[in-house]
Order: sequence, then structure tokens, then C-alpha cells
Amino acid sequence: MIMTKPEEINIFQYLEARFNLSEGDRLYYSNLLKGYKGEQLFVKLLSDQAETWTILNDVILEWNNATFQIDTLIIFRNKIYLFEIKNYEGDYYIENEIWYTISNKEIKNPLLQLTRCESLLRQLLQHYGFRIPIESYIIFINLEFTLFHATTNLPIILPTQLKRYLTQLKTAHQSTSSNHKLAKLIATLRKDKSPYTKIPTYTYEDVKKGITCSACSSFEIKIIKRQLICMHCNYHEHIDAAILRSTRQFKTLFPDKKITTKIIYDWCQIIDSRKTIRRVLANNFTQLGHAKSIYYVDSSEIK
Repeated sequence: MIMTKPEEINIFQYLEARFNLSEGDRLYYSNLLKGYKGEQLFVKLLSDQAETWTILNDVILEWNNATFQIDTLIIFRNKIYLFEIKNYEGDYYIENEIWYTISNKEIKNPLLQLTRCESLLRQLLQHYGFRIPIESYIIFINLEFTLFHATTNLPIILPTQLKRYLTQLKTAHQSTSSNHKLAKLIATLRKDKSPYTKIPTYTYEDVKKGITCSACSSFEIKIIKRQLICMHCNYHEHIDAAILRSTRQFKTLFPDKKITTKIIYDWCQIIDSRKTIRRVLANNFTQLGHAKSIYYVDSSEIK
């Protein structure tokens, strides 16, 4: 079971090397990346059940003009499990239902998000005729996380409990079939993008041009015999692969711009031959237009 990296993280990853991100943007990206890594860990723990369970990750849905995002859903014939994954690190405590870091800084209560997602999901499913129990938990995935003053009735699973909980879940549903009709409905209703993304404003003129190292993102690249060699970490990459990768980055950062030989030549900077760029684009994309108006698209974009 492979989890696709969110487009928002890809954009921040490419911008980090090419654009002057503000301190707030860097903090947001750091938290975004940490959350994604936590979700990856949970997906890995479920990988041995991927062929027998119906598992949906990063599910974005909308009900009654409210968008909600669920990290993981496991759908059985007679029950749905809803999981929110938190990759918190360090010591936290709860006092009068308010959550704090050990340094007494109040944080957003994650249980509120869990309750909201469960309620909206239940309303959505009931609208489509599904009245099925939903069992929801917050999974604290990081082994370096500790929570003090938590009562036993909270719908949370701590790092030390996770392995035991998953074993119990497998035992309870070892002979339970999936609800394929419900899974198909959710797959149909899910949205591609979240409206809550916080991408900084940038233009083509704002970002640094050039091919970055695939391993360390350095711009210190030299071309030797059709190999791009990073002077920072000594990573080697064939020139065709580097051009294609850089074109994919350009497409992610500027989805509304047409991919042309001219603009990718300018984007890559260090590639001397436009002919080489044209060949890589022609071999990996579908060519549209004629003469000076030629541009390239993914075959999936052609309707």
C-alpha cells in the first residue's frame, strides 16, 4: 500500500530550494511534512492488511458546505474505523479538557477535529442511506510522545498501545468482509484537493531557475558526459532524467503555464542544447500545436 505525497508538500519542497519562504511558511511546511511522515508510518503498519481490508487514506469529503479531511478510513461490512494520525513529539498534558505542552502552552484540542469529522461523515453517509457505526480514534504515532492526565475513556491510542490495538483489530475482523458498496461511494465523493492549503504567493519571475540535485536540492551541478553531477553530495543523474524531473517540478509549480521547449530551456538554465530538451519532452509528453506554437502535455490531460 503506497501513500501518494500530497501536492501541497511537493510545492513546498520545490519552493524551499527556489524561493525565499517566510518564517511562517517554513513552520507550516515543517508541520505539514511531520504530519505526512506520521501518516506514512501508520500506512506502513497496516500494509500487511492492504489486500484484505478496504483502507482509504487522506480522504477529503464535503457535506453541507463543510469540507473535512480524514487521515485513514478502514471500511468493514458492519463498521467503519476513522483514524486521525498525530505525529506529536514531546510531553503534553490535559487539564479541564484543555490540552497543553509541558511548557504550559495551550494547543488546539485534537479531539474537536475528531468529533467534527465523525459527525460530518455520519451525516453524509446517512444522506446516502448508510446507517453504519463509526468508531473513531486519534493515533499518536510518535514513540517520543507522552500524554499526562489523560482519562481512560478518551478515544486515543498512545504509541505504547498501538501494536496491541492493531492486533486486536485484526483478530476482531479476521473473517469480516469489506463493504464494497460503501467504499465505492466514498471513492466517488472524495475531493482531489483540500481548500485549506496555504501555498505562498509566487510568480515565475520570483523563483530561482536551474536544475537542482535530486538528492540534496543543491544548484551546484556540473554536466560531464551526459551525467549531471552534484558538487555538493556527488550524486549522479542522467541528463534526460534530470530534464524530465525538472519539467515535472515546473509543471507542479506552474500548472497553468504551457510546457514548451523555450520555457523549459529557460527553467533548466544549465542545458545548452534546446534539441536535447525538445527530444526529452517529445519522448515523455504528448505534443500539441504546430511550428512555433508547439507545447507538451501529459496524455492524461487530453480529453
